[in-house]
Amino acid sequence: ASAHGGHVSDALADWLLETGFTPTFTLPIANTDVAGVGKMLAHPLSCISGSDAGAHLQMFCGAGDTTLLLTRHVRDRGDLSLEAAVHGLTKRQADMLGLRGRGVLAPGMAADVVVFALDELVYGEDRPANDLPGGLSRLTRDPGGFRHTIVNGEIVQSGGKATVALPARWLARAA
Repeated sequence: ASAHGGHVSDALADWLLETGFTPTFTLPIANTDVAGVGKMLAHPLSCISGSDAGAHLQMFCGAGDTTLLLTRHVRDRGDLSLEAAVHGLTKRQADMLGLRGRGVLAPGMAADVVVFALDELVYGEDRPANDLPGGLSRLTRDPGGFRHTIVNGEIVQSGGKATVALPARWLARAA
């Protein structure tokens, strides 16, 4: 912008014109107050939840938010115990959403299980993938090191690779 002269927005507009509006921008959307986020996550009124990963494919990648919780706020910083984080991701959510038969490992309950070793988890960087219809790109993140994911008793992911099993079904909220 300084080499161009004038206001920064004028330099940006001229550059976009010169490049035929082909550049794309990735702007990080995050709360950079890591300690503050840790306090919020540990608060008894907070609801730890999944992200809307996939809703904003070209703007940011929410995939891996659970991995970030487990690596940064449990393993690395100790903001939450592993037990508190798992409870927040499972039983607490199921209760809040009225999902009967979910959230705990017990006889008669759905066998939804994620197998992992905390020291093996990795929260990776966003990376582009050019696999959307029309040749469009999206942001994604490599698998975080989870060993297995089991839904309704069937393995749907093992070693970061999806299986062919698709046992998940829509869950209606309990009345």
